[in-house]
Amino acid sequence: MVGWGSGVGLVVIVAGLTFATRAHELPLRPFVASAAKIASGQLWVVPASALIVDRPVLIGLAAFGVLAVTTLRVCGARTFWLAAAMGHVGSTFLVYGIIGSTRLADPHMFTRAVVTPDFGVSAMQGAWVGALTATAWSRAGTDHRHRALVAAGVCALAESGGYFTPTPRSSRQSTYSRSSSAAASCRGGGSLLREQRQAVAWFDSAGTQPSTPERGTASALQAD
Repeated sequence: MVGWGSGVGLVVIVAGLTFATRAHELPLRPFVASAAKIASGQLWVVPASALIVDRPVLIGLAAFGVLAVTTLRVCGARTFWLAAAMGHVGSTFLVYGIIGSTRLADPHMFTRAVVTPDFGVSAMQGAWVGALTATAWSRAGTDHRHRALVAAGVCALAESGGYFTPTPRSSRQSTYSRSSSAAASCRGGGSLLREQRQAVAWFDSAGTQPSTPERGTASALQAD
């Protein structure tokens, strides 16, 4: 019950802060991360940047709420929070690490990406989709019909996500499957990780990957 409460609480907080910033009741700046801020030691912007939904606001909030509740119900609170944390924090430091290490070799690289505003929930959403996929795939067992339904469902989600997303896919979101795989494996052992890899093979053969409404972040390490 505590897990459910904390998950629903996250949705309520994100919705409240999103509406408050869009109505200019709160400044957006404290919730915006960037590689430059992280490099200067402002690590608190990493969790703060996951508390605001990027445009389109209503569609983004609806998708966030539905995915959050579904993940809580299907995967449980532990996987919900593991996927959220690893999807957001892990992808943040991975992308910023790439930027920083590249600039050590060439200070003129990614000059714009260093200060690109970065906020939103799509990395968490992507990780939740991956966790749901792994769990549903595992529960389907050897039933090819059920596994086909799982693959079809994720493909449909990918198409709908692309339709409602006005901006290109973010570079950071490409890490979501690794994060969700790790979270799922923590929940159910290495078998769930193997199951998701099999599911990913189905998506690859269909020529698509799951996606969710985007973050206000760099696309291919450039601003949206």
